[in-house]
Amino acid sequence: MAAPVGQPGTFAATYRYGLPLDEAALAAVSELTCQLVLACLPPGTKGCDTCRLPGNVTKVIRQRVRVEMADPTTIFAEGRTGLPVVDLWLQTVDPDRLHSPSRVYSPDFRRPRVQIWP
Repeated sequence: MAAPVGQPGTFAATYRYGLPLDEAALAAVSELTCQLVLACLPPGTKGCDTCRLPGNVTKVIRQRVRVEMADPTTIFAEGRTGLPVVDLWLQTVDPDRLHSPSRVYSPDFRRPRVQIWP
């Protein structure tokens, strides 16, 4: 295993895992990951109160000041996260909100044979 590739008894595998990310994508992924980690911290943990993922609150009224926020279920139904950096990046790379089912390719599994009759 420690021998360089090409030496007897060695082999190499080349694969492509997704596409290279630009700076905007890295910022969006970093923001989303950070907020998901903060949301998973137990209550009382340092930093857990800084999570910016939307909760289920839509309206707050205090001392005659009214704040109304978007309904999180609507945000998620539209394919957004509620995080401006992430939502802006998603809108930039997929303005038409195209969706496709997830797929997994593995050399361990044979693809099913498909035959089309004339």
